[in-house]
Amino acid sequence: MITSRLAVLLLVARSASADMIVETAKYQSCMAAPSACDSLSLYKTQHVGTLPTEIGVLTSLTYLGLYQNRFTGTVPTELGVLTGLTMLWLSENRLTGTLPSELGALTNLTLIWSSNNRLTGTLPSELGVLSRLNRVDIDGNRLTGTLPSELGGLTDLEFL
Repeated sequence: MITSRLAVLLLVARSASADMIVETAKYQSCMAAPSACDSLSLYKTQHVGTLPTEIGVLTSLTYLGLYQNRFTGTVPTELGVLTGLTMLWLSENRLTGTLPSELGALTNLTLIWSSNNRLTGTLPSELGVLSRLNRVDIDGNRLTGTLPSELGGLTDLEFL
């Protein structure tokens, strides 16, 4: 279905150089009209570098898929302002640090997929207020400690 909104920006890698050009153009389209972008997927585009904090201006996003790239650095706290977000895919990058506690503000979130990165520390207890959360994949990281007891109250949680 074609709409006037930039509904889905799905980029599948064919060659790194061509995809980087397309990815840059699509990302720039979202940044130029943030309210018109409700879904951004940079899947397998072999993107290298840190996740831009400016992604926080995309407040209409419901889906953010940044998986199977080579993103480095920490997960930006600015993701916490994307309150309409229902799915967050960060898997298979080289992200470090902890998942930010600001993710606890994403009350519509049903899925967090952040497996196979280099995340450390513990899961933020703030995730325990995400009553719609039903899938969390954190496998393949360097997380330590125990799971926050707050996660025990998530009645929709099916996969952890």
